[in-house]
Formats: sequence, structure tokens, C-alpha cells
Amino acid sequence: MKLDSKMRALLDAERFDEIEDAWMSHLDSSASDLGFFLPIVRALVQRGDTDRAELLAQLLIATHRERNDDQGEWKAVTGLLRVWPEGGLVRAALLENLERRYAHQPSAERISSHFGLAQADDPLRTLEQVETWLRLDVGQPVHMPTRGVGRVAEINLALETLRVQFPGAKLESFRIGEATQLLESLPPDHFLVQKLENASELQELAQNDAGELLRRLFASLGSPLPVSEIRTHLDGIVSGKGWAGWWKSAREDARLTVGAGSRPQCTWSDSASEAESQLLDAFEAAEPREKLELARKHAARSRALGEALGGGLQALFKRVRGTDPSLALEILLALENLPHGAEDPRDAAAFLQRDDVVPLIAALGDRRARERAAELVRAQREDWADVLLRLLEREGDSRTLTALYERLHASAARPALDRTVQETLSQPARAPRFYLWLCREAAKRPELQERADGRFLRRLIDACSNPALRAQRAALRELFDSGGLAHRVVARLDGPQAEQLLLLLQRAGDLEEHRRHDLSEAVWARFPDLRPSQEEPLYVTRESLERKRREFEQLVRVEIPRNTEEIRTAAAHGDLRENFEYKAARERQEMLSSRAKTLHEELRRARILEPDSIDASEIRVGTRVRLEPVSDAASTLQLTILGPWDSDPGRGIVSYLAPAVEALLGRRVGDAVRFGEVEFLVGAIDVWTA
Repeated sequence: MKLDSKMRALLDAERFDEIEDAWMSHLDSSASDLGFFLPIVRALVQRGDTDRAELLAQLLIATHRERNDDQGEWKAVTGLLRVWPEGGLVRAALLENLERRYAHQPSAERISSHFGLAQADDPLRTLEQVETWLRLDVGQPVHMPTRGVGRVAEINLALETLRVQFPGAKLESFRIGEATQLLESLPPDHFLVQKLENASELQELAQNDAGELLRRLFASLGSPLPVSEIRTHLDGIVSGKGWAGWWKSAREDARLTVGAGSRPQCTWSDSASEAESQLLDAFEAAEPREKLELARKHAARSRALGEALGGGLQALFKRVRGTDPSLALEILLALENLPHGAEDPRDAAAFLQRDDVVPLIAALGDRRARERAAELVRAQREDWADVLLRLLEREGDSRTLTALYERLHASAARPALDRTVQETLSQPARAPRFYLWLCREAAKRPELQERADGRFLRRLIDACSNPALRAQRAALRELFDSGGLAHRVVARLDGPQAEQLLLLLQRAGDLEEHRRHDLSEAVWARFPDLRPSQEEPLYVTRESLERKRREFEQLVRVEIPRNTEEIRTAAAHGDLRENFEYKAARERQEMLSSRAKTLHEELRRARILEPDSIDASEIRVGTRVRLEPVSDAASTLQLTILGPWDSDPGRGIVSYLAPAVEALLGRRVGDAVRFGEVEFLVGAIDVWTA
């Protein structure tokens, strides 16, 4: 801010009365013009005339106070502090204004005192710290995108931390620097605060006055919103099941405008006429295809708007008819439904007689335009069936595919349609989206159900790993869910087909394990003989399990990586045929990998023995047995029967998998048994103790 030349001249001439007169006159006419007042105060302070500067500053502050202009007073006080930080009267006014502005804040005095605002060398910088804390004072509603709305529960000025209570969660702590970045302070009347405190009132408003609910939402957030964000903010106010119907009804409010594009922004206006005006501005600034979308969405708002949008599309048509035939055709089809129609209805017919009509129609961005173009082709071209068949292979929208398919299926072109279907099922990559549609419809249409056989299912499994169908992969996998198409096909398989399917599922790495398992279970339910024998568990003690786990971790995390590095190092020495170090490292790698694989399989089968769960009524794994010899030639034998990981024959601990021990399993006290070459009687059976 520069000092006015006239004021500078008066200061240089020390004509202070005239300066004060000018000051008072400007106060009456433009009290908010700090660009006039502040340079004068700064100049007076620089000249050492602080008494006069204080007087003029006091007059400026008092004028705003008399007019009850708190905001103007705040701007004047902070502006004065920028040019005169040492001004005692200005500092006092700052503290007084701060006290009024934050009178409702529970910690205002404590925060101001903690930072020493009254004595601060740099009051504005200190004020910034004070206001940061006041915006996050106890009780303040705050919004965090990942948590929603909560309230500040406590602040700790010494530790520079605060804690926030979010609904349904524990208190969450933040350092003040984090809080200023992550938390947005909300006024008490903010929509999100009202949602937290008065949800029932907003729910009633949603039912009775959707427009008012949206008005409050946009008024609080103050910016355009995508539909997804509106839905997020109204979660809990409008039920998830009722959202579609509610949103359809809410969109009828003429003050709401939904933009164009894949993620359209919604805006709110004070009136329908203002909304239409903004729509026309957006239409003028939009890209050509966005103009089309805006016209389709909003032409029905009013006849005047429809005519304006129609006229704009007609002008666009004239500009692009020679350079972008697909866009030109789409404009003509849109104009059919607008008040300002095309000049010559023969224009569309001319476009649809072109040799490149298939790519022309496929490039239309609107589904309804493609369907309308297909209907016009059927009415105007003798080769309409061929055109529609080729459109099937290019179309991506399921509703349009349904319309094209049903039109062909009900006509004399059905044999050609059947051939196209068969070719697509045999070679899914030629028309991935049509192939997906056929798979989905195969569960509903009788003529397609007939094709859903074992060969169909094998191709479906292969399609899940086909790079050409990457975009359809997730949807194709869903067909393997319980009750889905794949399970229905299983019900029609014979034994050899089922066996072949099980082998294919073992190799179907691009199909998730749980889906492969569920489909395999469906096959085994029909053909129990195909179910593989159950895998035997491996019984182990807790100690041996931990020991083997440590061994496995050592192998995969230390020894194998280290040996891999040794292979790389050895390979760098030259000719591998004569490289002993390389060969030795490779052999060790094979040994380590084999050991790791074996351990992995054994760990997967491992089941921990718990002494409390052992039944000692007969000899089994986890028991301790006393064998009494039948003749005096042998001694009493004590055996503890555990798993192979715990076997230690020198201590009388044997594996239940050992052939000699297997002969003992299931025997009871008093039974005669043979262990080795000696006959014994089972004298006692106890539970093994760890």
C-alpha cells in the first residue's frame, strides 16, 4: 500500500489538521478502504508521531464498532498491526475483538494466555497460532474425509496435541500440524454437523422436500459435487435401497443441474431461470459430445431452453457434418427429440446409406442413439441383417446387445445369427463383449442353454486367462459363483466330461482358488467316485512345529536367497560347462528348494497334539504305553507314540507312522501284541505329557 501523493504532501508540510479532516471525511464515506488509512498510520509512526497515529487508529476502530461491523473492525485491527505491531491501543483492540469473536469458545482465554498474545513480539504470527487452536477448540465439530464428522474432545497445548471423538470409534489423537491438514472445522449449522445431531429431521426433509435438503447440502459445501459424493453425504439420510428412486425424484427440481461427462458435476442455483442460464453458459463452453449430453439431459426443462439447446446442436451439426460423420449423425438423432429439429429429415437416411455405416454407428456415444440408428438401418437398408450382425460384435452395452439380438432372433436372419453366436462362443476374442453377454444370457435363453455344455465350460475357463478378454475377466469369473452358469452346466455333464473338467480346474490358475474349489465340490457331489482320497494329517507337538517353522523360514529367507546370489556370482566367472562353483551352487539350490517344498507341504498338513484331547482308552498317537513281555527273555518296554518330527527311539519316543508302531494302534490294555520280534501284553496306556 502506497501513501496517497496528496497525503504525502500534507505530511511533508506538517499540515496535520488537514490530514485529520481528510481522515474523518474518508471514514464517513469509505471506512473499509484500508488502502487509504494504513499508509498514513505507517508514515506517522515512521516520523515518530505515535500519539497522532494512535488517535487516528482509535477513530478508525471506533467507527467500525459504532456501526456494529465486527468483520470490518477485525480487518482494521489486523491491518493496523501489520504496519504498527507495537501499537498498544491496537493490541488492546485486538484482544477485545478476539474475546468478542470467540466468546463462546471454552478455551479462548487459556489459549490466548498460553501463547502470550498480549505481549507477543509478532502479534499477527501469534494470532495465527491462537486462531488455529480456537478453530479446533473443545467441542468444535470437525470433518475428516476418511472418518466423517466428529468433535474435538480435549486439547493439550503443552504437548501440542488434540483428541477427536468420531462416532462409533475410540478417541483419536492428532498433533496440531496433522490436525490443520486433516481436519476441517465446521460451523454448527453445517449440513454434516446437522446430519450428526439431527439425522431424523433431515430424513423427514428427504421424504417431504428433496430440493430443500439439496439446497442445505450445497449451501454448506459451497462447490459443485459429483453424484457419488452427494450420495456419500446423504448416506444415513436416504437409504441405500431407496437412493435410485429418491435421486430420480430429486433431479426433477429445476434448481439442480447435472453436468456432462463420465463423472458429471452437480450444481445448485437459487432459481430455475438462474440454473438455465448457467446451463446455457456450460453448453457454450462444452466440448461437442458434452453439448449432446447436456442437450439430452436438460432440453425438457422448458421450451425456451430446449429451443436454445436445439439451435446450438443444429449449428454444431453444420460445422461437423463434413469432418465428423459419426458426431453429425448423433446430433441428428438427438435433434429428433428436441423442439428445434433438423432442417431436413433425409439427412439421417443419407448417413445410414454409407458403406462405413457399421463403424459409424458403433462410434455413437449414446446407447439410445445406437439403438435408434439400428432401427433406421432396418427400415432403410436391404442388408440390414448383416449390418446388425456386425454391430453385435462391436457393441458393449448389454441393453443394446439385447435389443439387437432379439430383433435378429425374431426375424428370417436367425440362421445367420446362430452362426455368429457359434463363432463367438468358439472364438471369444473376436467379440469379447458379445461373448460375455452370451455367457450371461445362457442361463436364461433356451436356445443358448442348449449350447452350455462341457465344451462351452472348458472355453469359459480358458477365456478367464485370455489376454484379449482382460476387461471382461472379472465378470466372467462371477459366472463360476455358486448357483451361477458354471454350476448349472456341471449338472448336465457326464462322467468323462466331469473328470476332464476337474483336470482343467487344477490348471486354471487365472480362476480364484475358492471358485475352483466350489466348482470341484459341485462335480464331486454328482460324481463321488471322482473325489480324491483325503489327505492324511501329520500329528506334531507344538515344540516340533515351531522348530520346523524356524527351519522353513531360514531356508526361504536366508539360505535360498544367499545361494541364489552365489549362483549369480559363480555365473559371472565365465563358461558354465567348466564352472565347478556354478554347478555346486545349482545342485545346492535344487536340494534347498526340494527341502523347502517338502517342509511347506508337511507344515500345511501339520496338526498339533494337545494332551487334554487325547483319549487313552486305546493305543493311539499321543499316548504312552507300557508293554509287558510274555516270556522272561525280554524286559518291560515303555513307548511314547508321537509323530515323525518328535521321534527319538533312544528315549523311547517312536513315530506312529513306523510300521512296527502301526501294528500297536487301536489295541487296548490286556491285548497281546508283537513289537519287533517279541510278544508283549499291553500293560498300561496313559496320555503323553509334554
